[in-house]
Amino acid sequence: MRQIIRTLLCLMAVALFTCRMPADACTAVYIGRNCSASGNVIIARSADSHNFLRHIEIVPAQKGKPGRVIKDMDGFVWSLPDDTYKYVGVPYADIVDIGHYASAVTNECGLAISATVTGYNCPAAKAADPNVPDGISEKTLPSILAACCRTAREAVELTARIVDEKGSSEQNVVMMADANEAWYMEIYSGHQYCAVKMPEDLVAVLGNEFMLGTVEGGDDSLICSEGLFSIPEAKGFAVKEADGRMNLSRTYMGDGRYYDFSHMRTWRGHQLLAPATAGKYNAKKAYPLFFAPEGKVSLAQVMSLFRDRYQGTQYDPDVNGRQDIRVIGEEEQGMVHIIEVYDNVPAEMACVTWLTLSEAAYAPFIPISNAIIDCDRRYSHEVTRFGYDSSSATMLYKRLNSLCAQKRQLYGPNVRKYWEAVESHLIEEMPKVLAEAASGKYGKACLSSYCRSLQVEALSDAQRIFDELTWYMVNNTYTYTYDYSFETLKDTKAADAAPFDPLCDVERFAKWAGWKSDGLTFTSADGASVIFETSNGHKNDSGSISFNSRDGFNYRIDGRVESIDGKLYAPVTALVRVGMIK
Repeated sequence: MRQIIRTLLCLMAVALFTCRMPADACTAVYIGRNCSASGNVIIARSADSHNFLRHIEIVPAQKGKPGRVIKDMDGFVWSLPDDTYKYVGVPYADIVDIGHYASAVTNECGLAISATVTGYNCPAAKAADPNVPDGISEKTLPSILAACCRTAREAVELTARIVDEKGSSEQNVVMMADANEAWYMEIYSGHQYCAVKMPEDLVAVLGNEFMLGTVEGGDDSLICSEGLFSIPEAKGFAVKEADGRMNLSRTYMGDGRYYDFSHMRTWRGHQLLAPATAGKYNAKKAYPLFFAPEGKVSLAQVMSLFRDRYQGTQYDPDVNGRQDIRVIGEEEQGMVHIIEVYDNVPAEMACVTWLTLSEAAYAPFIPISNAIIDCDRRYSHEVTRFGYDSSSATMLYKRLNSLCAQKRQLYGPNVRKYWEAVESHLIEEMPKVLAEAASGKYGKACLSSYCRSLQVEALSDAQRIFDELTWYMVNNTYTYTYDYSFETLKDTKAADAAPFDPLCDVERFAKWAGWKSDGLTFTSADGASVIFETSNGHKNDSGSISFNSRDGFNYRIDGRVESIDGKLYAPVTALVRVGMIK
C-alpha cells in the first residue's frame, strides 16, 4: 500500500511541476449539424497539457466602460469596446504562469469558441513571415472574441483584424460556431491565415496539423490574409496541385512533413467515424479535413473519441507496451470540452459545453450552459499553490484518473462504464431541460441550478469511486500471488482479482431507466424484476441480487449489495446485466 501511495503522489507531483509545458498537443473535432444525431453543430477539443489547473470562470457583461484592455504576459495588448458580452470560460490558474487562456468560451449571444489547436509551419514559411513575439496568442484570443463578438463570422473577422494589425506569436487552429454557421481558421505564420465556413453535412477530426488544402469561395465562405498566396510564390516555397492551385497545408506545413504524433490522431478520427473509408494508417497520406461519417454522429461517440487509445489496433499502447505512440485519450489531457450549439432556444442559452476538468478517460462530461450565473465552488475554485488541493474539481477528477491509469485493464473499464451511464441519461435529459428553461417556466436561474446540481452529484460520485478503488487496491495488493499448501508443500498460482466494479445508487439509475421500486424490489416496464438483499457488513456476506426476466428466466447475479447512508448500492456490472444500465 505504501508503494501505491508513493506512486500516486509521484504522478501528481510530476503533473504539477511540469506545468510550464505549452498546450501544444490538442485534438479537435467538428460535427456538422446535418450529420449530428442531435441536429446541433458541435465543436470540441482536448486541451492536452499537464497544465491541468483549470476552473470555470463567469465574466459578466460590461456596459459603458471605456478604456479597458486585454493584455498577456508577452506584451500583447488589445483595447476592448465600451460594451462587452457576458461569457463563460475555462482558464488556467494564475500560478501556472503561461497566461489566462480561457480556451473554451461561450457567450450570451450564443457564440462558441474553441481555441486553439497548435499547428506547426515549415522553416521556409517561418522565415518568410516570422512570428511576432508580442502578437496575438491562444492566451488571450478566446476571451477577446467572446467579449466582443456576437456571431462566428464576427469572431473570424476580428481574429483576422488582430492578426493583420498585431501579428500572431503562434501557429494555431481556431473553431467558431453559432446557431447559423460554423467556421474553421488556420493561422500559419506571423500574418497569414485562412478561414472557411464548415460544411453542415461533414465532420472533421484533427491532431496538431494544418488540414486545409486548396480553397475556393466568395466572401460568404472564405476569409484569408492578403499575402496568403503571394508570399509563398515570391519566396519560392509554394506547393501546387496539378491544376495549378496552391495547397495551403503542403505549402505552409511543408510538403510531406507529416508527424506521427499528430497525423495518427487525424487518421484515427477517420477510422472511428468513417471506418469503411479510413483504411490503414498511412504516415504519408494527406487525410481530408472534412469527410462524411458513417451514419449520424452522437454526442456519446464524440465523448468516446476523446477517450480513445487506439483500442483494437496494433497501435494500442496498453496492449503493445510501446511508449512512443501518442493516443487521443492521453493522460496529459488537462481539460476536454464538447460544445453543442442549439438553434431552437434563445441565444443566451443556446450553447452547452460538455466539460470534463481533467482527462476524459475516467471522469464525466458534465453540461455547462452559457446561461449559468454561478457554479459549484469546486468547479470555480482557482488553486493558488502548486500542491494537491481538494477544493478543486480538477484535482478530484485527476486523482481518480491517475489511480485508474496504474492498471487500466483492471481498474478502468467499469469506472468508464459508470460515467457513460451517467452521461447517457444527461444527454437524453438536457434538451428537455433547455426546452423548459426556454419556456420561462422556471426562471432564468434554473439552468444554473440544474448545472450546479450535476456538478455536486458528479463530484460526490468521483469521491466515492475513488474511495472504493483505494479500498480495492488495499485489499488486492500482494507481493506473493500464490496459494500455498502445508499438506502438499506446493504453491499454485492464485486466481487474478476480478476487475474493479464501482457501486451505483440503485434507485437513481432505476429511476433513469424507468424502473419502479418497492423497497428492495425493482420492476421494469416490460415486467422484469430485481430483488436486492443487502450484506450485513461482514467479509463473507455480499448480499444477493435475484433477477427475474420478463420471459420467466430467473438467476442470481454476483456482486456486493450495500446500504450506505440509507441508500441501496449495487455494482455497475450487475445493473448492466439486469438492463438498468444500457
